[in-house]
Amino acid sequence: MPAAQQSTVPVYQDTNAIPRPNTAYYQFSSKDAPGSALAEMLGVSAKPLQKMKDQADAPPSKMEEEQLAALAQMGAERDRLKVAGGQGLFSLMKDPDSSMDAYEVNRGRRDADLYAGQLRDAYAQSGLAENDDPKAFEQFVSQQREQMFAAKLKDVDPSYYHGFLTRVSSSFADMGKTYAGNLDTFVTSRSKQAMQTRMETKAAIDLAAMKETTAFGAFMDTIMGAESGGNYNAFHGNTGNSSLRFTDMSIQDVLDWQKNGDWKRLGAGSSAVGKYQFIESTLRQVVRASGIDLNSKFTPAVQDKLIMFRLFNDRNMQDYLDGKISDEEMVDKNLAAEFAGLKTTSGKGFYDGDGLNRASFSARKTIAALQQFKAAYMRDPAKVVAKDDSGKLIIGGTPPSEMGAEVESAEREYGLPQTDVRAAAADALVKMIQADPTLADRDDLEDIMASSKLSMPERQRVTAVRDRVRSDSAASATIAAQEKDAALLRSADAFLRKGDRAALDQIRTSSPDVHSKLLALEASPGDPREQRETSASFIEHVSYEDPETPMKAMRAYADGMIDKPTYSRVMGQFETVQNAKEVLELPGVDAFVSSLESALPKDAQRQFRAGLATVAADLREQNDGKRPSAIAIMEEAQKLHGVISGGVQQDRAARMSRYQ
Repeated sequence: MPAAQQSTVPVYQDTNAIPRPNTAYYQFSSKDAPGSALAEMLGVSAKPLQKMKDQADAPPSKMEEEQLAALAQMGAERDRLKVAGGQGLFSLMKDPDSSMDAYEVNRGRRDADLYAGQLRDAYAQSGLAENDDPKAFEQFVSQQREQMFAAKLKDVDPSYYHGFLTRVSSSFADMGKTYAGNLDTFVTSRSKQAMQTRMETKAAIDLAAMKETTAFGAFMDTIMGAESGGNYNAFHGNTGNSSLRFTDMSIQDVLDWQKNGDWKRLGAGSSAVGKYQFIESTLRQVVRASGIDLNSKFTPAVQDKLIMFRLFNDRNMQDYLDGKISDEEMVDKNLAAEFAGLKTTSGKGFYDGDGLNRASFSARKTIAALQQFKAAYMRDPAKVVAKDDSGKLIIGGTPPSEMGAEVESAEREYGLPQTDVRAAAADALVKMIQADPTLADRDDLEDIMASSKLSMPERQRVTAVRDRVRSDSAASATIAAQEKDAALLRSADAFLRKGDRAALDQIRTSSPDVHSKLLALEASPGDPREQRETSASFIEHVSYEDPETPMKAMRAYADGMIDKPTYSRVMGQFETVQNAKEVLELPGVDAFVSSLESALPKDAQRQFRAGLATVAADLREQNDGKRPSAIAIMEEAQKLHGVISGGVQQDRAARMSRYQ
């Protein structure tokens, strides 16, 4: 086999003999040194390159520091020295890109950037963002330019002048655009602010105007006192109802409530609802005849429209106003037949004797109210009863609204879109409700929003705020009532157990009825023989863990079920149990006690818990009022368990002996 042919090209290990020239390759580039690329590839230039890096990172030389101090006296910057590279001022002229002219241009540009910041600050301090006079901006620009040319650019280098102006001109242009945008926003915001302020005024007018009563409304208010108390949320037998809000329901929802018999579950005698006590059949009939949408809310305005339609179309009200029927006939055959609370001229109600109704409003008062209504009609029929061109009664539409008129005119007057105007109207209502939570309870808020021409999303927004305010008010009222009851209970307890007369005086101020009751019980505590049995039953079933026990004990005493000693005994044990909770609920103690308790019969567990509370109280007293240790509690609990368990065993043995 022939020998392998040897290559004439030297391999890596043969390069050791290649001489390495001592050449500073970092001084050359690929343009003028063909061997530079090879030198970089072989790594022979690494040390010189590192040396260059070290020189760049090195602190300024002494000569450079001296030049810096000299240039500082001349008003130059450090940047100028950096361009020179520490080699002398005249080296600036070697590089055409670093000539004195180019430097001055760049310096002018940098100064222009700094001046632009000062210009923005001056603009912000000038108040132009809140000034809608264009001449004020022109004057500001003129002053800034005059100051710039007179101070900043006076007698400067031409190159600096050129660099400064070419850069700062864009800053002036940007400032002009900013002012124009601010001016547009300013004008719009001023218009919007003026419209919002005016809308709040109109909202206040509408809220006040809705309370004003028309001649027909005054007549109905007078005669409906006996029927519903004038409450638009009343239902049969519940004239003061405020928890069930029919005015927030649609007419269809009200009809469903009547049809489903929900009123029966609330103890009402009939399905009559609202201020005018519409029963289901009558409400369906008048809604169908009047053409009012079933999805309309059962608001005060809608209820007023329905009863007006009913009286004029089914109860001859127009004939009465025209003098075709007498006062007595209007009362006996029409009004008393419509409203069960009105008496006829005979002194009896139309529905008296049906087991549900009994009239109480006299015919004389009804006739007086009728005559006042008729007198108002005679003075100005069109103002009292609105009719169309054909003479038909107008019941549609909504009451006139200041906000509604503002919504229609604001777009034209202020140049704002309808969405902004309606939003401002809703904001005005929201602001007033939040400022005065009692407005949230008004049942005519839907009518106000309808007359104000608010969109459904805006109505829902106002309604959401109203419901939240209602909820907060109800919660606050509940807390206040609970606090009042708790204070009253503490005062009554102090009087009963300690004889505190000052506490009794406080009760007389806060609750005269309770004060009288306590005095009556003091004077006549009840039959001891009857109370003995009821007291034993109360003690047997009372739970000392229940936080309502003090109230239950006080009621039992007030009702004569227990006497004062029994009340004091119950309250003493309750306080003992409550005070022992902190001790018995320590980690480990509760589980240990529960295991002991579960080992006892049911009838002994109650005794164990009561005794344990007493033990915990004794331990705290022995420890100078401080909480005893968990070990001490468990030891005493174990002892108590042994005693009760032993008693249980003895009781069982005694019972067993009876059968032997």
